Amino acid sequence: MQQVAFKRWGNSLAIRISSLITDKLNIDENTKCQVTIENNRIVITPEADKPNYQLSDLLAQINPENQAERVDFGPPVGKEWI
Repeated sequence: MQQVAFKRWGNSLAIRISSLITDKLNIDENTKCQVTIENNRIVITPEADKPNYQLSDLLAQINPENQAERVDFGPPVGKEWI
């Protein structure tokens, strides 16, 4: 367990979280989290990891049943590439 002290940050209070903790939880300065109060304690819960999509996996899921209908916008009227 690590003891920390609240410090003033503008009009708010802040605490610094050691890299020992952030590394163990795999969080960084851009990680979003929920802050709640439970049994008179501050609980900080990082959001679950976002799925890591691969374009090839997403394209492999396309089939005739889930494709949108083609829309005809008419003939080219400028310098469009077709």
